[in-house]
Amino acid sequence: GLFHIDIDGLTDNVEQAFHELTELPEIYALWRSPSGSGLKGLIRVPDDLIHSDSDYKKAFAQVKQYIFESGYKIDEIIGKESVQIKPIENKDVN
Repeated sequence: GLFHIDIDGLTDNVEQAFHELTELPEIYALWRSPSGSGLKGLIRVPDDLIHSDSDYKKAFAQVKQYIFESGYKIDEIIGKESVQIKPIENKDVN
Protein backbone atom coordinates (compact mmCIF):
# COMPACT_ATOMS: atom_id res chain seq x y z
CA GLY A 1 0.00 0.00 0.00
CA LEU A 2 0.87 3.66 -0.15
CA PHE A 3 0.58 6.45 2.43
CA HIS A 4 0.09 10.07 1.46
CA ILE A 5 2.62 12.42 3.06
CA ASP A 6 2.46 16.22 3.26
CA ILE A 7 5.42 18.33 4.37
CA ASP A 8 4.76 22.07 4.72
CA GLY A 9 6.83 25.16 5.46
CA LEU A 10 9.98 24.29 3.51
CA THR A 11 10.11 27.71 1.73
CA ASP A 12 13.87 28.07 1.19
CA ASN A 13 14.86 24.41 1.04
CA VAL A 14 12.16 22.74 -1.08
CA GLU A 15 14.71 21.62 -3.66
CA GLN A 16 17.07 20.22 -1.03
CA ALA A 17 14.22 18.36 0.70
CA PHE A 18 12.98 17.03 -2.64
CA HIS A 19 16.44 15.68 -3.47
CA GLU A 20 16.99 14.14 -0.01
CA LEU A 21 13.57 12.52 0.22
CA THR A 22 13.66 11.05 -3.29
CA GLU A 23 16.79 9.18 -2.19
CA LEU A 24 14.76 7.22 0.40
CA PRO A 25 13.90 3.77 -1.01
CA GLU A 26 10.37 3.82 0.46
CA ILE A 27 9.36 7.00 -1.40
CA TYR A 28 7.12 5.97 -4.29
CA ALA A 29 6.33 9.47 -5.62
CA LEU A 30 7.10 13.02 -4.56
CA TRP A 31 5.96 16.39 -5.93
CA ARG A 32 5.98 20.05 -4.97
CA SER A 33 2.84 21.36 -3.31
CA PRO A 34 0.74 23.95 -5.19
CA SER A 35 2.02 26.68 -2.83
CA GLY A 36 5.62 25.86 -3.79
CA SER A 37 6.68 25.84 -0.14
CA GLY A 38 6.13 22.17 0.62
CA LEU A 39 6.11 18.65 -0.72
CA LYS A 40 3.48 15.97 -1.10
CA GLY A 41 4.14 12.36 -1.82
CA LEU A 42 3.46 8.69 -1.46
CA ILE A 43 5.48 6.34 0.71
CA ARG A 44 5.37 2.54 0.47
CA VAL A 45 4.09 0.47 3.38
CA PRO A 46 3.61 -3.32 3.46
CA ASP A 47 0.22 -4.33 1.97
CA ASP A 48 -0.67 -6.47 4.98
CA LEU A 49 0.14 -3.77 7.56
CA ILE A 50 -3.24 -2.04 7.83
CA HIS A 51 -6.53 -3.74 8.66
CA SER A 52 -8.20 -1.18 10.93
CA ASP A 53 -8.19 2.46 11.97
CA SER A 54 -5.93 1.55 14.88
CA ASP A 55 -3.45 -0.11 12.51
CA TYR A 56 -3.51 3.01 10.32
CA LYS A 57 -2.67 5.27 13.26
CA LYS A 58 0.21 3.01 14.34
CA ALA A 59 1.57 2.87 10.81
CA PHE A 60 1.26 6.65 10.47
CA ALA A 61 3.29 7.10 13.66
CA GLN A 62 6.04 4.91 12.17
CA VAL A 63 6.01 6.79 8.85
CA LYS A 64 6.05 10.12 10.71
CA GLN A 65 9.07 9.04 12.78
CA TYR A 66 10.90 7.74 9.69
CA ILE A 67 10.44 11.05 7.86
CA PHE A 68 11.35 13.00 11.04
CA GLU A 69 14.61 11.03 11.28
CA SER A 70 15.29 12.18 7.72
CA GLY A 71 15.02 15.78 8.93
CA TYR A 72 11.42 16.64 8.02
CA LYS A 73 8.01 16.81 9.67
CA ILE A 74 4.79 15.43 8.18
CA ASP A 75 1.62 17.49 8.52
CA GLU A 76 -0.36 16.03 11.45
CA ILE A 77 -3.75 16.24 9.70
CA ILE A 78 -2.75 13.36 7.44
CA GLY A 79 -2.49 11.07 10.47
CA LYS A 80 -6.13 11.72 11.31
CA GLU A 81 -7.36 10.48 7.92
CA SER A 82 -7.93 6.73 7.70
CA VAL A 83 -7.10 6.40 4.04
CA GLN A 84 -4.65 4.02 2.48
CA ILE A 85 -3.94 4.26 -1.23
CA LYS A 86 -3.49 1.05 -3.19
CA PRO A 87 -2.21 0.88 -6.78
CA ILE A 88 -4.58 -0.40 -9.44
CA GLU A 89 -3.28 -3.48 -11.21
CA ASN A 90 -3.05 -3.38 -15.02
CA LYS A 91 -6.10 -1.30 -15.80
CA ASP A 92 -6.53 -0.26 -19.43
CA VAL A 93 -6.94 3.51 -19.61
CA ASN A 94 -7.75 5.03 -22.99
